[in-house]
Amino acid sequence: MFKSLTVYQLTVPGVTLAMCLAGKLEGKPFVHCPPSFPMSRGWVPPIEGGEDMIYSSCGAALFCLRTDTKVVPSSAVREALELKRVAAERAGDTFTSHDERLYKEAIIEGFLPGIPPTTKLTYAYIDSVLGLLFLGANGAAADEFITLMKATLNAPVPAALLGISADPCEYYTRWAMEPKIPPDNFKLGTRWSLQNIEEEGGIINLQNKEVDSPEMRALIQDGRQVCSITLYNDDIEFRLTSQLGLRNIKVQDSDSKRSMADEFVYFVTCLRNAMRDLDPVLGGWVKQEMIDWSVDGGQESLELTEEPA
Repeated sequence: MFKSLTVYQLTVPGVTLAMCLAGKLEGKPFVHCPPSFPMSRGWVPPIEGGEDMIYSSCGAALFCLRTDTKVVPSSAVREALELKRVAAERAGDTFTSHDERLYKEAIIEGFLPGIPPTTKLTYAYIDSVLGLLFLGANGAAADEFITLMKATLNAPVPAALLGISADPCEYYTRWAMEPKIPPDNFKLGTRWSLQNIEEEGGIINLQNKEVDSPEMRALIQDGRQVCSITLYNDDIEFRLTSQLGLRNIKVQDSDSKRSMADEFVYFVTCLRNAMRDLDPVLGGWVKQEMIDWSVDGGQESLELTEEPA
């Protein structure tokens, strides 16, 4: 379900946000693409066969965004556009860039009804125990998800990216240089990224390299800084990025025979324990100020002042 996560700190109690979100998601459900539309996006029940827009268990609330996209092959568009160009030239007509744009739009619109959509499901969950929001997307996709959440809530999403007071890479480099004292309850993996402190980019990715390998030591001594590090314990393995994102997540005892609901509960438990262990060894998450927050929507309007559990 989750191979990659962007982590946000909630600025309102998670239980209250989940209660409010449940009603709002129902107002913007997924609707299948009309024949001539390239994309459709909306909320769906997160558990297959379920009806509720939020699945709640063990202090966590799971929800899901479905995106259906139709992709018209560019080669087919070029071929059809070239036929239009040749026909115009044979008729002695001009074929301007404006004409090309209009024809291209018409060609794509004509192809769309016959193209089956590709479906993507993006999951997220609110952990009310930790006061965190875990989103199964990163980069632009995460930004789009949060934007859609904002539109669904009709209010800014009460969350901020997870942060600490220092540069996470300083911790990762220190752990790499002192592998005999890794973070509590974790061991160091063999997948790393190192960056040049003085230059943009220039990231070197290493796989299957022990922390005390000559190559690792040489890169760090040459002034490079560890910008992502793999950590694991008996329950879970993941790569921690410079932005405190989680990548290449693997639950150690994942079982395909478990129901989706049971697998979610097991995942939440494993990751919750890991995040609790990470918090102190990274100097503690930046303290987010709890806000008074209201969402327009009649009976669903809420003002939040209590502290999270």
